[in-house]
Amino acid sequence: MMEGIEVQVKPSWLGQIEAVDPPGLPRGRFLMGDDPRLPEMPAAPTLIDFYQLRVALQPTGYAHMLQSAHRAMQQGASETVILACLLHDIAVTNLIRADHGYWAAALIEPYVHPEVTWAVRYHQALRYFAEPDYNYDYPAFYKSAFGEDFVVPAYLHADRDRARQHTWYDTAMQVVVNDFYAFEPDVELDLSPFVPLIEDNFNQPPEGLGFDNSGPDYQAIAPLHAAALAEGRLIESSELLGCEFLFGWLTKRNTFTLADTLNSLQLGMLSRLRGLVQLGLIGIAFGALTENFTLFALDPGQWWVWVFAFVGYDLGYYFSHRYGHEWRILWASHVVHHQSEQYNLSTALRQTSTGWLNGIFYLPLYIIGVPVEVMISVGSLNLIYQFWVHTEHVGELGVIEKIMVTPSNHRVHHAKNPMYIDKNYGGVFILWDRLFGTYQPELTDQPCRYGITRQLQSWNPVWANVHAWLDTAQQSWQTPRLSDKIKVWFKSPAWDAPGIASTPADWQAAKFQPVTSRYGAALHLYC
Repeated sequence: MMEGIEVQVKPSWLGQIEAVDPPGLPRGRFLMGDDPRLPEMPAAPTLIDFYQLRVALQPTGYAHMLQSAHRAMQQGASETVILACLLHDIAVTNLIRADHGYWAAALIEPYVHPEVTWAVRYHQALRYFAEPDYNYDYPAFYKSAFGEDFVVPAYLHADRDRARQHTWYDTAMQVVVNDFYAFEPDVELDLSPFVPLIEDNFNQPPEGLGFDNSGPDYQAIAPLHAAALAEGRLIESSELLGCEFLFGWLTKRNTFTLADTLNSLQLGMLSRLRGLVQLGLIGIAFGALTENFTLFALDPGQWWVWVFAFVGYDLGYYFSHRYGHEWRILWASHVVHHQSEQYNLSTALRQTSTGWLNGIFYLPLYIIGVPVEVMISVGSLNLIYQFWVHTEHVGELGVIEKIMVTPSNHRVHHAKNPMYIDKNYGGVFILWDRLFGTYQPELTDQPCRYGITRQLQSWNPVWANVHAWLDTAQQSWQTPRLSDKIKVWFKSPAWDAPGIASTPADWQAAKFQPVTSRYGAALHLYC
């Protein structure tokens, strides 16, 4: 990118912009707040305030962006294209002279649809290359600005090639064409025709633009906000745990023990550390996937996109959950959630710290074009829904049992009775289990016994996270055949590699309730 900086800072037509700047104004003023040389900004400035009180101070660049957006509007372009035209030179006008598309994209990314950001970013590279399909030629004034012997840098070639394969290529090319023809000196426009469009399509932070702690990378910021939401959910869940315990105590149907509850909460809090890292990394990785390999550009402003994503996410969750039971490499993580021999709301918080692989089941939604922010939102809603079904105090719910995951059919999922094992994988909709043959109703003559068939027999949260990994690795190491060394990772947890003797399964084993101190027995009477 430094090549572009060295090239574009040479005297050129861009340099003429400085010549018409009002004297005495500082450079980089778009990001400046209080300054006696500049008009006063409101306490919570909007994008419109920035345009009127900062961008407009550079009249040539301001007029160019307004002309570009006006041309797009006259041609019946989409609001996405119009907004991208309005924002495409926001960096070169007030901040930077080189690689302005990249800088502008970084500025606007937290606040606009990814397609707008993408078009602004790639318009910079695309304007250096003729495109006959759009009646766009290499601008003649580039030859005078950069010289006849100017060679387009390699990174711009690479971006052009990448952009031409992308589903949003047309959007960026519309910005390029409207950019090129928007230098009419006698055309006077103002911002007012674009105010409704900005209000509808620019995610204005209520605390004011520049005061919202939004970083330059939307894909990284959104997952961290979701992680913060999940952290708040953990605190609120603790209050609901107290309500469930009180209800059980008053009705003499207590489902809590102190050690088990503390162990579940320990595992839940430990999993949050992994969640912060995982959500950020997955958000960045899948954001890059969305930008480069999506088939369509689904609009998060359309209600059906959210419905499609919500249902599609739950279908992905079904298969993620199912293979989490059928493949040992995934069960080694998921087993943590099933170790508790009690069934209450604390069980919902009992989560793994090693679940790194389940994201692959949601890749189809990203490839189809579901935006990252929609995926994170529906994923959070899916997780929140699953919390309330972890209770023994709600019976069967009639016709709802046929459609939705309920406490009754999720109790079956957590039971280790032979007829209940590997059943009812759905997160929100039980329809998937009915469709794929994994549904099992709760039977009155077969009360659920909870936990895993090979009892953990420990309250150590670290051991709870690693024991299944170590057991699988040990089997893979000790079994003599190479095929079995690999197979053990992708077979059922009930399958043992040939020649390996493991702990026998016993679904009727007594609950693990060791008295670890002289207070343990007394505490167990109450908890």
